[in-house]
Amino acid sequence: MELLNEFDKSQLPAKQTRSLNTSIAEIDAIMAQLAQARDAVTMSDKPADARAAVKPLAAILRRGQSAALDSHKDLHVGVSKFGKSVDKDKRFKSGANALDECWDPRALQSDDKLVVLKHAVIAHLIREGRFELAHLFARESQLDQSDTALSTQFQDMFTIQAAIKSFNLDPAIAWVRTNAAALTASASSLEFAVIRLQFLKLLFGVEGVCQGDRAAAIKFAQVHFEPFKERHMKEISRLMCSSVFSTKIKDSPYKDLTSITAWSDLSHAFTREFCLLLHLPAESPLHTCVSVGVNALPTIIKMSSIMKEQSGLEWSSQGELPVEIPLLDRQRFHSVFACPVSKELGTKENPPMMMVCGHVVCKESLLRLGKGSMSSKFKCPYCPSEGKGEQAIMVHF
Repeated sequence: MELLNEFDKSQLPAKQTRSLNTSIAEIDAIMAQLAQARDAVTMSDKPADARAAVKPLAAILRRGQSAALDSHKDLHVGVSKFGKSVDKDKRFKSGANALDECWDPRALQSDDKLVVLKHAVIAHLIREGRFELAHLFARESQLDQSDTALSTQFQDMFTIQAAIKSFNLDPAIAWVRTNAAALTASASSLEFAVIRLQFLKLLFGVEGVCQGDRAAAIKFAQVHFEPFKERHMKEISRLMCSSVFSTKIKDSPYKDLTSITAWSDLSHAFTREFCLLLHLPAESPLHTCVSVGVNALPTIIKMSSIMKEQSGLEWSSQGELPVEIPLLDRQRFHSVFACPVSKELGTKENPPMMMVCGHVVCKESLLRLGKGSMSSKFKCPYCPSEGKGEQAIMVHF
Protein backbone atom coordinates (compact mmCIF):
# COMPACT_ATOMS: atom_id res chain seq x y z
CA MET A 1 0.00 0.00 0.00
CA GLU A 2 2.88 2.36 0.79
CA LEU A 3 4.32 1.75 -2.67
CA LEU A 4 0.95 2.51 -4.26
CA ASN A 5 0.83 5.82 -2.39
CA GLU A 6 4.39 6.61 -3.52
CA PHE A 7 3.44 5.76 -7.09
CA ASP A 8 0.40 8.07 -6.92
CA LYS A 9 2.58 10.89 -5.55
CA SER A 10 5.14 10.42 -8.31
CA GLN A 11 2.52 11.21 -11.01
CA LEU A 12 4.51 8.99 -13.38
CA PRO A 13 1.63 8.29 -15.83
CA ALA A 14 0.99 12.03 -16.31
CA LYS A 15 4.70 12.79 -16.66
CA GLN A 16 5.10 9.94 -19.12
CA THR A 17 2.23 11.30 -21.23
CA ARG A 18 3.70 14.82 -21.22
CA SER A 19 7.16 13.52 -22.14
CA LEU A 20 5.72 11.37 -24.94
CA ASN A 21 3.61 14.21 -26.37
CA THR A 22 6.55 16.63 -26.27
CA SER A 23 8.87 14.14 -27.95
CA ILE A 24 6.32 13.34 -30.67
CA ALA A 25 5.70 17.05 -31.31
CA GLU A 26 9.44 17.73 -31.61
CA ILE A 27 9.98 14.75 -33.91
CA ASP A 28 7.06 15.83 -36.11
CA ALA A 29 8.53 19.35 -36.31
CA ILE A 30 11.95 17.97 -37.25
CA MET A 31 10.41 15.69 -39.89
CA ALA A 32 8.54 18.65 -41.37
CA GLN A 33 11.77 20.71 -41.52
CA LEU A 34 13.65 17.81 -43.14
CA ALA A 35 10.89 17.36 -45.72
CA GLN A 36 10.95 21.09 -46.45
CA ALA A 37 14.75 21.04 -46.87
CA ARG A 38 14.54 17.97 -49.12
CA ASP A 39 12.01 19.69 -51.38
CA ALA A 40 14.18 22.83 -51.52
CA VAL A 41 17.26 20.81 -52.48
CA THR A 42 15.31 18.81 -55.08
CA MET A 43 13.83 21.90 -56.74
CA SER A 44 17.05 23.99 -56.69
CA ASP A 45 19.64 23.89 -59.47
CA LYS A 46 22.16 26.00 -57.59
CA PRO A 47 24.53 24.39 -55.03
CA ALA A 48 24.48 27.58 -52.95
CA ASP A 49 20.69 27.35 -52.54
CA ALA A 50 20.97 23.67 -51.55
CA ARG A 51 23.60 24.49 -48.94
CA ALA A 52 21.42 27.31 -47.58
CA ALA A 53 18.48 24.91 -47.23
CA VAL A 54 20.55 22.28 -45.40
CA LYS A 55 22.56 24.61 -43.17
CA PRO A 56 19.84 25.28 -40.50
CA LEU A 57 19.13 21.57 -40.04
CA ALA A 58 21.93 20.98 -37.51
CA ALA A 59 20.60 23.71 -35.22
CA ILE A 60 17.02 22.44 -35.63
CA LEU A 61 18.09 18.90 -34.67
CA ARG A 62 20.00 20.14 -31.61
CA ARG A 63 17.03 22.26 -30.51
CA GLY A 64 14.62 19.34 -30.91
CA GLN A 65 16.95 16.99 -29.04
CA SER A 66 17.32 19.49 -26.20
CA ALA A 67 13.54 19.94 -25.86
CA ALA A 68 12.96 16.17 -25.84
CA LEU A 69 15.69 15.65 -23.21
CA ASP A 70 14.24 18.39 -20.99
CA SER A 71 10.80 16.77 -21.04
CA HIS A 72 12.35 13.36 -20.36
CA LYS A 73 14.37 14.72 -17.43
CA ASP A 74 11.22 15.37 -15.37
CA LEU A 75 10.04 11.82 -16.05
CA HIS A 76 13.46 10.37 -15.18
CA VAL A 77 13.50 12.19 -11.82
CA GLY A 78 10.12 10.66 -10.93
CA VAL A 79 11.20 7.17 -12.01
CA SER A 80 14.44 7.50 -10.02
CA LYS A 81 12.61 8.56 -6.83
CA PHE A 82 10.09 5.75 -7.12
CA GLY A 83 12.90 3.27 -7.80
CA LYS A 84 14.54 4.30 -4.54
CA SER A 85 11.23 3.73 -2.72
CA VAL A 86 11.09 0.21 -4.15
CA ASP A 87 14.71 -0.42 -3.10
CA LYS A 88 13.89 0.69 0.46
CA ASP A 89 10.85 -1.59 0.71
CA LYS A 90 11.71 -4.45 3.08
CA ARG A 91 9.65 -6.93 1.07
CA PHE A 92 12.14 -6.61 -1.79
CA LYS A 93 15.22 -7.01 0.44
CA SER A 94 15.37 -10.77 0.80
CA GLY A 95 18.77 -10.83 -0.84
CA ALA A 96 21.16 -8.79 -2.92
CA ASN A 97 19.93 -10.43 -6.10
CA ALA A 98 16.49 -11.52 -4.89
CA LEU A 99 14.73 -10.90 -8.19
CA ASP A 100 17.41 -12.74 -10.17
CA GLU A 101 17.23 -15.67 -7.76
CA CYS A 102 13.48 -16.27 -7.95
CA TRP A 103 12.75 -15.84 -11.65
CA ASP A 104 12.93 -18.79 -14.01
CA PRO A 105 14.80 -17.98 -17.26
CA ARG A 106 13.39 -21.15 -18.82
CA ALA A 107 9.80 -19.94 -18.54
CA LEU A 108 9.68 -18.50 -22.08
CA GLN A 109 12.35 -20.57 -23.81
CA SER A 110 9.98 -22.57 -26.01
CA ASP A 111 8.72 -21.09 -29.28
CA ASP A 112 5.12 -21.98 -28.40
CA LYS A 113 5.21 -19.88 -25.22
CA LEU A 114 6.81 -16.96 -27.03
CA VAL A 115 4.06 -17.06 -29.65
CA VAL A 116 1.40 -17.05 -26.92
CA LEU A 117 3.09 -14.07 -25.25
CA LYS A 118 3.30 -12.16 -28.53
CA HIS A 119 -0.38 -12.79 -29.23
CA ALA A 120 -1.18 -11.56 -25.71
CA VAL A 121 0.74 -8.34 -26.43
CA ILE A 122 -1.11 -7.88 -29.73
CA ALA A 123 -4.49 -8.48 -28.06
CA HIS A 124 -3.59 -5.96 -25.34
CA LEU A 125 -2.64 -3.31 -27.91
CA ILE A 126 -5.91 -3.91 -29.77
CA ARG A 127 -7.92 -3.59 -26.55
CA GLU A 128 -6.11 -0.30 -25.84
CA GLY A 129 -7.07 1.03 -29.28
CA ARG A 130 -3.47 0.96 -30.59
CA PHE A 131 -4.45 -0.76 -33.84
CA GLU A 132 -1.57 0.44 -36.03
CA LEU A 133 0.98 -0.51 -33.37
CA ALA A 134 -0.62 -3.96 -33.00
CA HIS A 135 -0.41 -4.48 -36.77
CA LEU A 136 3.22 -3.34 -36.83
CA PHE A 137 4.14 -5.60 -33.89
CA ALA A 138 2.47 -8.59 -35.58
CA ARG A 139 4.32 -7.94 -38.83
CA GLU A 140 7.73 -7.49 -37.19
CA SER A 141 7.12 -10.57 -35.00
CA GLN A 142 6.36 -12.53 -38.18
CA LEU A 143 2.96 -13.63 -36.89
CA ASP A 144 -0.08 -14.27 -39.05
CA GLN A 145 -2.82 -11.64 -39.03
CA SER A 146 -5.28 -13.85 -37.12
CA ASP A 147 -6.29 -10.92 -34.90
CA THR A 148 -7.77 -8.90 -37.79
CA ALA A 149 -11.35 -9.77 -36.84
CA LEU A 150 -10.71 -8.83 -33.20
CA SER A 151 -9.17 -5.54 -34.33
CA THR A 152 -12.24 -4.72 -36.43
CA GLN A 153 -14.58 -5.51 -33.54
CA PHE A 154 -12.67 -3.34 -31.09
CA GLN A 155 -12.54 -0.51 -33.62
CA ASP A 156 -16.35 -0.60 -33.54
CA MET A 157 -16.25 -0.56 -29.74
CA PHE A 158 -13.97 2.48 -29.60
CA THR A 159 -16.14 4.29 -32.16
CA ILE A 160 -19.20 3.76 -29.96
CA GLN A 161 -17.27 4.76 -26.83
CA ALA A 162 -16.14 7.98 -28.52
CA ALA A 163 -19.76 8.74 -29.36
CA ILE A 164 -20.81 8.13 -25.73
CA LYS A 165 -18.10 10.53 -24.54
CA SER A 166 -19.60 13.11 -26.93
CA PHE A 167 -23.06 12.46 -25.39
CA ASN A 168 -24.27 10.78 -28.59
CA LEU A 169 -26.09 7.52 -27.92
CA ASP A 170 -27.28 6.73 -31.45
CA PRO A 171 -24.40 4.28 -32.24
CA ALA A 172 -24.86 2.56 -28.84
CA ILE A 173 -28.62 2.22 -29.42
CA ALA A 174 -27.99 0.70 -32.86
CA TRP A 175 -25.47 -1.76 -31.37
CA VAL A 176 -27.70 -2.96 -28.49
CA ARG A 177 -30.60 -3.47 -30.89
CA THR A 178 -28.42 -5.52 -33.24
CA ASN A 179 -27.21 -7.65 -30.32
CA ALA A 180 -30.48 -7.66 -28.35
CA ALA A 181 -30.91 -11.45 -28.49
CA ALA A 182 -27.40 -12.16 -27.18
CA LEU A 183 -27.74 -9.53 -24.44
CA THR A 184 -31.09 -10.99 -23.34
CA ALA A 185 -29.61 -14.50 -23.26
CA SER A 186 -26.89 -13.31 -20.87
CA ALA A 187 -29.46 -11.49 -18.66
CA SER A 188 -27.79 -8.17 -19.47
CA SER A 189 -29.42 -4.83 -18.61
CA LEU A 190 -27.26 -2.85 -21.04
CA GLU A 191 -30.03 -2.25 -23.58
CA PHE A 192 -32.28 -0.75 -20.91
CA ALA A 193 -29.37 1.31 -19.53
CA VAL A 194 -28.80 2.87 -22.97
CA ILE A 195 -32.51 3.60 -23.51
CA ARG A 196 -32.78 4.99 -19.97
CA LEU A 197 -29.90 7.41 -20.49
CA GLN A 198 -31.30 8.54 -23.85
CA PHE A 199 -34.60 9.33 -22.11
CA LEU A 200 -32.80 11.35 -19.43
CA LYS A 201 -30.83 13.20 -22.10
CA LEU A 202 -34.06 14.15 -23.88
CA LEU A 203 -35.79 15.11 -20.63
CA PHE A 204 -33.12 17.17 -18.90
CA GLY A 205 -30.65 17.86 -21.70
CA VAL A 206 -26.86 17.95 -21.30
CA GLU A 207 -25.14 21.16 -20.24
CA GLY A 208 -23.31 22.70 -23.16
CA VAL A 209 -24.66 20.08 -25.59
CA CYS A 210 -28.45 20.22 -25.82
CA GLN A 211 -31.56 21.50 -24.04
CA GLY A 212 -34.18 19.28 -22.44
CA ASP A 213 -37.47 18.58 -24.23
CA ARG A 214 -40.13 17.07 -21.97
CA ALA A 215 -42.58 16.29 -24.78
CA ALA A 216 -39.90 14.52 -26.85
CA ALA A 217 -38.77 12.52 -23.80
CA ILE A 218 -42.30 11.31 -22.99
CA LYS A 219 -42.89 10.36 -26.63
CA PHE A 220 -39.58 8.45 -26.63
CA ALA A 221 -40.58 6.63 -23.42
CA GLN A 222 -43.95 5.57 -24.84
CA VAL A 223 -42.22 3.93 -27.79
CA HIS A 224 -39.10 2.42 -26.19
CA PHE A 225 -39.92 1.50 -22.55
CA GLU A 226 -42.57 -1.10 -23.43
CA PRO A 227 -40.20 -4.11 -23.88
CA PHE A 228 -38.60 -3.50 -20.47
CA LYS A 229 -41.67 -3.12 -18.26
CA GLU A 230 -41.50 -6.66 -16.83
CA ARG A 231 -37.89 -6.46 -15.60
CA HIS A 232 -37.53 -2.72 -14.95
CA MET A 233 -41.02 -1.43 -14.09
CA LYS A 234 -39.88 0.12 -10.80
CA GLU A 235 -37.12 2.15 -12.48
CA ILE A 236 -39.41 3.11 -15.39
CA SER A 237 -41.98 4.42 -12.89
CA ARG A 238 -39.29 6.51 -11.22
CA LEU A 239 -38.12 7.89 -14.56
CA MET A 240 -41.65 8.88 -15.56
CA CYS A 241 -42.26 10.54 -12.17
CA SER A 242 -39.09 12.57 -12.63
CA SER A 243 -40.61 14.17 -15.74
CA VAL A 244 -42.96 16.10 -13.44
CA PHE A 245 -39.90 17.90 -12.02
CA SER A 246 -38.15 18.49 -15.37
CA THR A 247 -37.82 22.25 -14.72
CA LYS A 248 -36.80 21.97 -11.05
CA ILE A 249 -35.00 18.64 -10.88
CA LYS A 250 -32.26 19.96 -8.55
CA ASP A 251 -34.83 20.45 -5.78
CA SER A 252 -36.57 17.10 -6.30
CA PRO A 253 -36.10 13.53 -5.00
CA TYR A 254 -34.84 12.64 -8.50
CA LYS A 255 -31.82 14.95 -8.71
CA ASP A 256 -29.47 11.93 -8.78
CA LEU A 257 -30.79 11.11 -12.26
CA THR A 258 -28.91 14.08 -13.71
CA SER A 259 -25.49 12.94 -12.46
CA ILE A 260 -22.87 13.35 -15.19
CA THR A 261 -21.17 10.12 -14.00
CA ALA A 262 -24.00 8.17 -15.64
CA TRP A 263 -22.21 8.62 -18.97
CA SER A 264 -18.90 7.17 -17.77
CA ASP A 265 -20.79 4.38 -15.98
CA LEU A 266 -22.51 3.49 -19.24
CA SER A 267 -19.19 3.51 -21.09
CA HIS A 268 -17.71 1.03 -18.58
CA ALA A 269 -20.83 -1.16 -18.72
CA PHE A 270 -20.74 -1.13 -22.51
CA THR A 271 -17.08 -2.23 -22.53
CA ARG A 272 -17.86 -5.05 -20.08
CA GLU A 273 -20.86 -6.36 -22.05
CA PHE A 274 -19.08 -5.95 -25.39
CA CYS A 275 -16.19 -8.11 -24.17
CA LEU A 276 -18.62 -10.62 -22.65
CA LEU A 277 -20.28 -11.19 -26.03
CA LEU A 278 -16.82 -11.85 -27.49
CA HIS A 279 -16.17 -14.32 -24.62
CA LEU A 280 -13.39 -12.08 -23.33
CA PRO A 281 -12.75 -10.70 -19.83
CA ALA A 282 -13.47 -7.00 -19.31
CA GLU A 283 -9.80 -6.33 -18.49
CA SER A 284 -6.88 -7.20 -20.74
CA PRO A 285 -5.46 -10.65 -19.80
CA LEU A 286 -1.94 -9.22 -20.11
CA HIS A 287 -2.83 -6.41 -17.68
CA THR A 288 -4.33 -8.94 -15.25
CA CYS A 289 -1.25 -11.20 -15.43
CA VAL A 290 1.13 -8.30 -14.81
CA SER A 291 -1.00 -6.97 -11.92
CA VAL A 292 -1.17 -10.38 -10.23
CA GLY A 293 2.55 -10.95 -10.81
CA VAL A 294 3.55 -7.60 -9.33
CA ASN A 295 1.39 -8.18 -6.24
CA ALA A 296 2.77 -11.70 -5.83
CA LEU A 297 6.42 -10.75 -6.33
CA PRO A 298 7.30 -9.73 -2.73
CA THR A 299 5.72 -12.94 -1.35
CA ILE A 300 7.54 -15.13 -3.88
CA ILE A 301 10.88 -13.40 -3.20
CA LYS A 302 10.48 -13.93 0.54
CA MET A 303 9.35 -17.56 0.18
CA SER A 304 12.17 -18.36 -2.24
CA SER A 305 14.73 -16.92 0.18
CA ILE A 306 13.29 -18.83 3.19
CA MET A 307 13.26 -22.15 1.33
CA LYS A 308 16.85 -21.69 0.21
CA GLU A 309 18.11 -20.66 3.66
CA GLN A 310 16.30 -23.33 5.68
CA SER A 311 16.46 -26.35 3.40
CA GLY A 312 18.97 -25.45 0.73
CA LEU A 313 16.27 -26.12 -1.88
CA GLU A 314 15.23 -23.84 -4.68
CA TRP A 315 11.58 -23.38 -5.51
CA SER A 316 10.59 -24.84 -8.87
CA SER A 317 7.69 -23.13 -10.62
CA GLN A 318 6.35 -26.28 -12.28
CA GLY A 319 2.64 -25.43 -12.31
CA GLU A 320 2.28 -24.33 -8.70
CA LEU A 321 3.27 -21.68 -6.17
CA PRO A 322 4.81 -22.42 -2.76
CA VAL A 323 2.22 -20.22 -1.01
CA GLU A 324 -1.26 -18.93 -1.74
CA ILE A 325 -1.40 -15.53 -3.43
CA PRO A 326 -4.46 -13.39 -2.55
CA LEU A 327 -6.43 -12.35 -5.63
CA LEU A 328 -9.24 -9.91 -6.26
CA ASP A 329 -12.57 -11.43 -7.31
CA ARG A 330 -12.20 -10.03 -10.84
CA GLN A 331 -8.85 -11.81 -11.13
CA ARG A 332 -10.33 -15.26 -10.49
CA PHE A 333 -11.35 -17.31 -13.53
CA HIS A 334 -11.25 -20.92 -12.30
CA SER A 335 -12.92 -22.96 -9.58
CA VAL A 336 -10.74 -23.37 -6.49
CA PHE A 337 -12.85 -25.96 -4.64
CA ALA A 338 -10.83 -28.32 -2.44
CA CYS A 339 -12.51 -31.63 -1.61
CA PRO A 340 -12.76 -32.04 2.20
CA VAL A 341 -12.39 -35.84 1.83
CA SER A 342 -9.51 -36.27 -0.64
CA LYS A 343 -8.00 -32.75 -0.15
CA GLU A 344 -7.71 -32.52 -3.96
CA LEU A 345 -8.71 -29.49 -6.02
CA GLY A 346 -11.79 -29.83 -8.19
CA THR A 347 -11.25 -30.18 -11.95
CA LYS A 348 -13.41 -30.63 -15.05
CA GLU A 349 -12.83 -34.38 -14.82
CA ASN A 350 -13.35 -34.42 -11.04
CA PRO A 351 -15.89 -31.65 -10.38
CA PRO A 352 -17.46 -30.73 -7.02
CA MET A 353 -20.76 -32.54 -6.38
CA MET A 354 -23.41 -31.59 -3.82
CA MET A 355 -25.11 -34.46 -2.00
CA VAL A 356 -28.78 -34.43 -0.95
CA CYS A 357 -27.80 -33.19 2.51
CA GLY A 358 -26.04 -30.14 1.06
CA HIS A 359 -22.44 -31.17 1.74
CA VAL A 360 -20.04 -31.01 -1.21
CA VAL A 361 -17.26 -33.43 -2.20
CA CYS A 362 -15.45 -34.19 -5.45
CA LYS A 363 -16.90 -36.75 -7.86
CA GLU A 364 -14.13 -39.32 -7.29
CA SER A 365 -14.68 -39.11 -3.51
CA LEU A 366 -18.41 -39.61 -4.14
CA LEU A 367 -17.64 -42.76 -6.12
CA ARG A 368 -15.37 -44.08 -3.36
CA LEU A 369 -18.03 -43.45 -0.72
CA GLY A 370 -20.42 -45.59 -2.78
CA LYS A 371 -17.77 -48.32 -3.11
CA GLY A 372 -17.46 -47.80 -6.85
CA SER A 373 -21.17 -47.47 -7.58
CA MET A 374 -23.20 -44.27 -7.98
CA SER A 375 -26.41 -46.18 -7.17
CA SER A 376 -25.26 -47.52 -3.78
CA LYS A 377 -26.54 -45.80 -0.66
CA PHE A 378 -23.95 -44.39 1.75
CA LYS A 379 -23.75 -42.13 4.78
CA CYS A 380 -22.44 -38.58 4.41
CA PRO A 381 -19.00 -38.28 6.08
CA TYR A 382 -20.08 -35.01 7.75
CA CYS A 383 -23.67 -35.61 8.90
CA PRO A 384 -26.07 -38.52 9.64
CA SER A 385 -27.87 -38.18 6.26
CA GLU A 386 -27.80 -40.98 3.71
CA GLY A 387 -27.97 -40.72 -0.04
CA LYS A 388 -26.79 -42.06 -3.39
CA GLY A 389 -24.12 -40.73 -5.70
CA GLU A 390 -26.61 -40.47 -8.57
CA GLN A 391 -28.66 -38.01 -6.50
CA ALA A 392 -25.77 -35.54 -6.27
CA ILE A 393 -25.66 -32.51 -8.54
CA MET A 394 -22.63 -30.74 -9.98
CA VAL A 395 -21.75 -27.41 -8.36
CA HIS A 396 -20.37 -24.45 -10.32
CA PHE A 397 -18.48 -21.79 -8.35
